[in-house]
Amino acid sequence: MKHKLALGIVALPLLLAGCGGGSSDSSSTGTLNLNLTDAPIDEAQAVWVEFTGVSIKKQNDDPEAPEEWIDITFDQPKSIDLLTLQGSQNIQLLTDQALEAGTYSEIRLHVNAVQDGIEDSYITLDDGNHELDIPSGSQTGLKVKGEIVVAADQAVGFTVDFDVRKSIVVQGNGDYKLKPVLHLTQDSLTGHIAGTVESQLLTSLANNWTCSDEDPNTYNAVYIYSGAGVTPVDISGGVTDPISTALVNYNADTTAYEFEAGYLTTGDYTVSFTCHADAENTETGGEDLHFIGSQNVTVTAGATATVNIVAP
Repeated sequence: MKHKLALGIVALPLLLAGCGGGSSDSSSTGTLNLNLTDAPIDEAQAVWVEFTGVSIKKQNDDPEAPEEWIDITFDQPKSIDLLTLQGSQNIQLLTDQALEAGTYSEIRLHVNAVQDGIEDSYITLDDGNHELDIPSGSQTGLKVKGEIVVAADQAVGFTVDFDVRKSIVVQGNGDYKLKPVLHLTQDSLTGHIAGTVESQLLTSLANNWTCSDEDPNTYNAVYIYSGAGVTPVDISGGVTDPISTALVNYNADTTAYEFEAGYLTTGDYTVSFTCHADAENTETGGEDLHFIGSQNVTVTAGATATVNIVAP
């Protein structure tokens, strides 16, 4: 087990209804749909987080004015297995939530996650469940910033990408801490990538690559970088980091190794494959991974771009 776990992607659509108010005056309100998505983890069977509500900050250009927050509390806490939210799949946290028309600058996701003997938020591994501690999750919430413009009499949708690959840390005492890495994107401005990896990359040991073990169905992942022709590097917490990752899984129906990454803004990307994602140690930021084959792909809003990674 690494000090920080490696993650990847497969999901089932679920529905959460947000509870809370807003003005009903249609001339001055719009509606917000807020989704949650994720990229999963090899070593874990599940990562459950219990969400209790959402807070949204109204942008105020007057530095002397008090902060204005809209607090929305769910009728009942909502438990979500983040590892089921992969690729283009998501889960709705808020549905048609009425908000005053205007600009909002921050979202906070409130969770139950303290190590108190209650398994409200936890990670499931081969040896059982381990409680997750999320600093400030129950108090100030998990913070994600970005411009959210709500227009009168219109609906807008945003998705929070919960990057678990970069978020779970194993403490020296064996406890598990979640330090969330969150990204916010507007749904209408994003697209997806769906791709395949040539089976030779997973099943052969060629002169210019060596897979980490003899099982072609483990620890396979693609790392996605902003821009074309990018040289792939490990996750280090810097500007060169991949913006997303996805697990590669065998599809018996198509007899192909497939992956999907979702909610990427329009632009060019580099997709690189590694067959030993378990070697990633995001705490040290070293060069633990060996990437095999890279392909460029262009993402267009509202569409799914396809890519096939072949042997070099």
